Amino acid sequence: MKRVLIAISLFLVFGAQIHSQTVDSFAYRKNAIRLELTSALLYRNAFVFSFERMIKKNQSLILTAGYQELSGLSGFADSVKAISKGTNSGYKVGAEYRFYLAKENKYASPHGLYVGPYISHTGFNNATNVSVKTNGLIQNGTINSTIRIWNVGFEMGYQFALSNRWNLDMVFAGPSISSYDIATKLNGNFSFDPSNIQNQTFQNLLTKFPGLKTFFESETVGTSGRLNKWGAGFRYQINIAYRFGKRK
Repeated sequence: MKRVLIAISLFLVFGAQIHSQTVDSFAYRKNAIRLELTSALLYRNAFVFSFERMIKKNQSLILTAGYQELSGLSGFADSVKAISKGTNSGYKVGAEYRFYLAKENKYASPHGLYVGPYISHTGFNNATNVSVKTNGLIQNGTINSTIRIWNVGFEMGYQFALSNRWNLDMVFAGPSISSYDIATKLNGNFSFDPSNIQNQTFQNLLTKFPGLKTFFESETVGTSGRLNKWGAGFRYQINIAYRFGKRK
């Protein structure tokens, strides 16, 4: 998936550069509605939109909100079998403030190189009914898993003006300080300690985020089923934007 994302990014950027060389000028419009393409590539049923408003000539505020899902959990433990497909839900919200570097940009903002701070919050939920076999006894329960991630960071990117209405926006560097809150709980009336199953489910959940697999490699959720940790994060993002408002 990472290779596909990189290939698409290079294709879009190369196409945008060729097109922009043929356009002499672009209209200045204060507003833009944007669709996040990276969420659609990485997650299921992802529809994440944002609104960009030019606050000053070379500064803008962006608000983001949307829906996205992780693929369903399929591996728990050798003794655990899913008896339902499971339910998934998720969301993403965020805000960022951009400074378009006027001396580096040929056309009026929002176009060209930019930098600025950002904050984002992502959440995922999964619930799966399972049967657990221990000592020849089968018991039913539910595994509930949640992921909550907060990111506060600084980004750099470039926005290409494809026409007077359409822009292609790419964040190519976005390091952050991040809070990871992950919980996986086996709920039910059991005659055994569910900690081992919860830890195996936790490790399976991490495979949905390759970067977290290494970060939490030696961690366990224990009897509480929950783990919270601070660490480094990173943002990479591609958006397609439609600009509107009074033309200047």
